[in-house]
Amino acid sequence: MYVYYSIDREGFIERLCENKDKPELKCDGKCMLAKMLQAQTDEDERPMPIIGWEQVLVFFVKLPDFRLQNAIDTDNVYHHYTNNYSYRFSDVLNKPPIV
Repeated sequence: MYVYYSIDREGFIERLCENKDKPELKCDGKCMLAKMLQAQTDEDERPMPIIGWEQVLVFFVKLPDFRLQNAIDTDNVYHHYTNNYSYRFSDVLNKPPIV
């Protein structure tokens, strides 16, 4: 409610203010805002209700088993690996340049 009051103050006063007919009080909707905030804090101070198991609906759904049978045809898979790596070893060592 505070957001509504701060964004649209005139609309809040027009719709919810109790003292619209008494402009000399210069209430500007603060009377109703204070009541709403007090009601909100009263609600926040109440203890949260404890939910028992009898109030919770628990259910179980069995999903069908999905098996990938014959999903990959292993007969057409290319298993041959060609190792084309080679290393050229040079017997001659390169000397660094002389400065």
